[in-house]
Amino acid sequence: METELNTEINQGTMTTTTHSMGDSSFNQQVGNALRSIRETRGFEQKTIAELVGMNQSWPSKMESGRNEVKMSSIYRYLRAMGADWTDFAEYMGWI
Repeated sequence: METELNTEINQGTMTTTTHSMGDSSFNQQVGNALRSIRETRGFEQKTIAELVGMNQSWPSKMESGRNEVKMSSIYRYLRAMGADWTDFAEYMGWI
């Protein structure tokens, strides 16, 4: 199982949070970020599915947190919208 490590520095203190990529709350956060990016960029879920060559339910499952989050899936989703990891990190609140 993949693990994501998030380190935040505030007022001289450092906080490190580890998220399991299979954690449903983390999956939901990822889904919310992907949905926000998609809506901001004016894409429909159907268009994303077509661009990545997946069935129409794939974007819905990604955005709802029903799919286990994989870095490769996030990357495919971002690339279909012309977004990158920096965009994703901003929507996740990491930067």
